[in-house]
Amino acid sequence: MLQQLSLGETFSSPRLHPININQLIDEALQLSAHQAHNKHINLLKQWTEILWINADSTQILRVLNNLLCNALRATPEGGTIQITLTKKNNGASISVSDTGSGISKRNLDSIFDPGFTTKTDGKGGLGMAISYLNIEAHGGELTVAQDQPQGLIVTIWLPLSLQQ
Repeated sequence: MLQQLSLGETFSSPRLHPININQLIDEALQLSAHQAHNKHINLLKQWTEILWINADSTQILRVLNNLLCNALRATPEGGTIQITLTKKNNGASISVSDTGSGISKRNLDSIFDPGFTTKTDGKGGLGMAISYLNIEAHGGELTVAQDQPQGLIVTIWLPLSLQQ
């Protein structure tokens, strides 16, 4: 995986099958609940319908966990992280927003670069690059935007499944 990442190659094709993305989001939130509780961070979810996508559930769960971990790290005690799921352009749009400190424009442009990190201890730097490649391998898109006045919004778009 690291060699593919350094060469800019995509990962091998994921093993796709219809999955309920709502259930996968719930699972990711459950995995983050303890850490959020310890930091007094509110984890919120919002959706109005059940959506199915064709995906490798292990890879998508890994991406969701990475996004939540990043949001938990950036969000101060008492803050909020929200996952919103909507149907958009024949796909599932999953947004993870936080009330953290945000990121500079210069760093925002580098967020998907392998090895890039804003951590002062130098650890990390692969999570967003790997997440980007995983979503791309699913035929989706991963974008990051500054949320005004603070925090980030990371959005995943994945095509809907034709079967449930």
